[in-house]
Amino acid sequence: MKSSFYYSLHPTGMFLANCIVLGDTSTQEFILIDCGGDISSALNDADKHGLKKCTEIVCTHGHIDHIAGLEQAVLKTNAPISLHSQDLQLYNIAPLQAMLFGLQLQPLPTVKRILEDQDRIYVGQYEGVVLHTPGHSPGSICIYFEEPKILVTGDTIYNGNVGSSVLPGGDTAKLKLSVLSVLNNTKPESIILPGHGIASTVSKEKQTSTIYYM
Repeated sequence: MKSSFYYSLHPTGMFLANCIVLGDTSTQEFILIDCGGDISSALNDADKHGLKKCTEIVCTHGHIDHIAGLEQAVLKTNAPISLHSQDLQLYNIAPLQAMLFGLQLQPLPTVKRILEDQDRIYVGQYEGVVLHTPGHSPGSICIYFEEPKILVTGDTIYNGNVGSSVLPGGDTAKLKLSVLSVLNNTKPESIILPGHGIASTVSKEKQTSTIYYM
């Protein structure tokens, strides 16, 4: 039976952070993950595939390159924003983060849902679990959909690499533990949708990830 689960990656903003569309074509519902810039491409893609209602806007963490487009996202979809509790402080200083890169940003919309480890994220009929993966930031998360084997990793895991731990709030030891935990507790064939760059798989990252050299 063909899956009704749909996903796509849309690089946004000056740092080309992936805005991710996850949708269920059978219910016409979708969520957006990490709105770091102009999300027009993501919304056009969702509409093209019959996805009509955005039910949630999820942030994998609170760094500016993943949240700068949230005002537009809320305006266009009227969907609630979700973020892990330990990155609320980062989120609330978004205008200050922006200034460090010569950008101007107004205070962002209010976070409506505070996420914790093992909370559920729903995409139509599909259920994902929130995995708290600190290291890149205190409140970084991954989201794992056991079926259809999709792992959203934010800036915790990339294709062939892992996120930086040098920014304020980063922690190399925690990042390594987070990456190893995710890779060892998800199905090898699971597709990784990262915060930057192209997709990968759990099995590939278990073989090639730089985490083993940290």
